[in-house]
Order: sequence, then C-alpha cells, then structure tokens
Amino acid sequence: MSILDDVTFRTKPMLLSILIFIITFANSGPSVPRILLYFGFVMVLVFIPLLKSKTKFFNSKVIYTNLALVLFNAIILFVYYENFSSIYNGLLYIACILFFLVLMNFSTNLKNTEAFIRYISIGTKILMIAAVGLSLSGIEFQWVSRTSFLFFLLYFILLDEKTKKHSKILYMGIWLFIAALDGERTFMLLFPVMLFLMASVNWIFEHKKVYKFLFIVVVILIISIPVIYVMLSNSEYKDLLNQYAVRYTKSRFFSGRDVIWSNMFEYYLRGNIFLGSGHHVTPITIYGAELSSHNTYMSILIRTGMIGIFLFFYFLWSVWNRYLEFKDTEAIKLSAVFLIITMLKQSSEMALIGNNVAVSVINWLVIAFGFVYCNSLNYQNKMERGFEVDQNREQ
Repeated sequence: MSILDDVTFRTKPMLLSILIFIITFANSGPSVPRILLYFGFVMVLVFIPLLKSKTKFFNSKVIYTNLALVLFNAIILFVYYENFSSIYNGLLYIACILFFLVLMNFSTNLKNTEAFIRYISIGTKILMIAAVGLSLSGIEFQWVSRTSFLFFLLYFILLDEKTKKHSKILYMGIWLFIAALDGERTFMLLFPVMLFLMASVNWIFEHKKVYKFLFIVVVILIISIPVIYVMLSNSEYKDLLNQYAVRYTKSRFFSGRDVIWSNMFEYYLRGNIFLGSGHHVTPITIYGAELSSHNTYMSILIRTGMIGIFLFFYFLWSVWNRYLEFKDTEAIKLSAVFLIITMLKQSSEMALIGNNVAVSVINWLVIAFGFVYCNSLNYQNKMERGFEVDQNREQ
C-alpha cells in the first residue's frame, strides 16, 4: 500500500464518521446545526458514490420498488401541489428513499468499510458514556432524540469485530439506561423484542417461511396499533390504563396520540382514499397547531392514500427479501433486526420520511449498511481474484 493509498484509507472513513456524528446533533439548538445537517445530507447523497467509485446498480426488485415509490410520490407532489409545504415534505420523502437507493448500491474497499464501523463504534461508546455522565451530573445539554441516535449507532458497536461480547452487552445496558432516563417507553418495550430477534436471527433466516411470516406479522401489528390504541381510549379501561401507566412510568398511557390519529383518519376518509390528500397535509392542517403525527404510516396514508402506503410496505418487503439472499453476513442479519425494530417504532413516531431528518439519515444508513458491507465484500473478492489472475499471467 502506497503512502497516498494509506492516507485515503485512513481519512475517508474518518471524515464520513465525523459527518455522521455532526448529523446526530443537527436537530439540536439553533439553525446553524440544521444547515450543517442539510449540507451533510446533500454531500452524502451526491458524493458517497464518488468516494471510492465502484457504485453499480445491481438488478434487484428493491431498485424497481424504490423507483416506483419515488415516481408515485413525485406524481402526488405534482397533482396535489398546495404550497411550500407540499414541495418540502414531498421532496424530503423522495430524498430519503433515493438516499437509501444510493447507499444500498455503494461499494468500497472492505478495509474502508471496516474502518468506518470501528470509528463509529468508538465514537458511539464515547457519546454513550458522556450522555450518562451529563444526565447524572445534572448538567443540562439539549440533545434532541439522543435515545434514537444512540440506538441506531449501537448497530455499529454490535457489528464491530474488535468489541468483545461482554462489552457489547455492557453498551446495550448503557443504552437501555439512557432510554429509561429519557422516558422512551416505546424503545424500552421494544428492547426485549430486539434481544429476542438477535438471539433467534440465525434460526429465522434458516426458515424461509418463518422469515417472511415475521414481516407479515409486523405489518399487521403496525396497522393494528393505532386502531387498538384509539379504541382503548374510548373504552371503559381508559382511566385504569392511565393509572397504571402513571404509577409505573410516571406518564399517562394516552398521551394525545389517540386524538391525533382518530382525527387524521377521519380526515383521510373525507379525501381520496386511494391517492390521499397531498404532501402538505400534516396535523397542523387538521388542528391548526404545530404537531407531529407520531406515526409514519398514518402520515403516509393521509398524504398518499392506500396506494402510497401499499408501495411503501412493498418497498420494505423487497428490502426484507433482499436480506435473505445474504443471510450468512452478520451485517445483513443486524440490519434485518434493526429494520423490524424501526418499523415497529415508526408506529409511535415519524422519523423515516423526513420529519426528523437527522434521525432519518442515520436510520436509512443502518437499514442499508448490510448491503454496503456485502457490496464491499464482493468488491474485495473481485480485486483479489483480479490480482490472482495478474499473477498467473506473469508466471
């Protein structure tokens, strides 16, 4: 390896890692960090293929479903143009999906990929320890969505080969403690689900029917959660559930999402059930107040209708099936686990299609990173085979 190659190997993963950590703070504080976020987002989206240019869009159903989803949202954006919010929300949604498309087809030298994993792993460990220290010391430091960021960055600690098993368990425990400090009830409920999936992921991948059935069960849960939640809020158990929640979690069971979801669904039924009502429609359109839908799928349904939510689920389904083709790769197994947890978490937040752009960027990175690793592995194998061919010719 020449000096120039050595510098390239060391600097590119480091610079990308620094960019990721800048993004984790981009939604906190004043507007300057947000400007850095959007600049970083564009840089990653445009320049990642050029960093070690061997990007090849391999023939896959993921590509077709990805582009179908992008095209449909572009049509909705054009048909239902209303105001600046239409353009902003629609383009942000499209950008997130295209970002995943670029990532999943990106390949680089395997050493670069492994170095990136290592840098992110070390940085995340430092952030976790700092987060606990700041919380216990009583120092106030605004870090929006820190539990979400650390959850996705935890992926790289679990993937890092140089981190011992007992250390991985330790940092999972630290993350759970941070989630408890932040009162992230949904994440805490999903934590045992994540542990179960990690323990059984090999068995799930080996049984194709079980593997596909798991995704279907998750989709059914996703559809059922807002329906059951709203029904319970109107039932005789409402007060009892609130009492138990306050006793054990210090906050109410019904946080207002039931009202938001109920009204959003009523609004959806009054519009075009197949094409939705456009990308400008958010809770502020319905209530006149700055609120979040707290549900990615409800937002997609009301904005792009039944066709839009079907295309979104079908896109995720194609990603899930694509994982199956690389089932022996640890990075793919972890991406599959994090995809399931992400899908479930989106039933209580909206962070996949741009509401919280910084979280969206890290989220899609983790979902796509299994493919990045496989592409880098294939790229490395091709380079080694080419080197062997050259040696044989010389002999």
